Amino acid sequence: APHLYAAHDDLDPTRLHKLATAEEFWDAFGARYGTSNPHLLPAANQPVAVPTTVFAGELDRRYTREQIHAWSRHLFGPHNFVWLPNTGHDYVERGHPVLLNTLGGILAAL
Repeated sequence: APHLYAAHDDLDPTRLHKLATAEEFWDAFGARYGTSNPHLLPAANQPVAVPTTVFAGELDRRYTREQIHAWSRHLFGPHNFVWLPNTGHDYVERGHPVLLNTLGGILAAL
């Protein structure tokens, strides 16, 4: 249920974002989500070969523009970046009109 999002609601205490190495991350990821779906466990550093849109808040203080654009390294297919105005890391909450409009346009083009 949506209200069970907090760390203490998760039965697995492993915090993937806090693991020190890629090997630790992928081992924990596999333990959490399984290894039978090849799309969930891509080879290390293998680019994603699908059209991708990366969303970010233009005022985000958690990540720099360079860090957001670093996604390009992992994207083989066509990709673009959408900077949501007047938002930070809370862009989903505060930038939802632009976010939804952009997503609607992407989905309509499929």
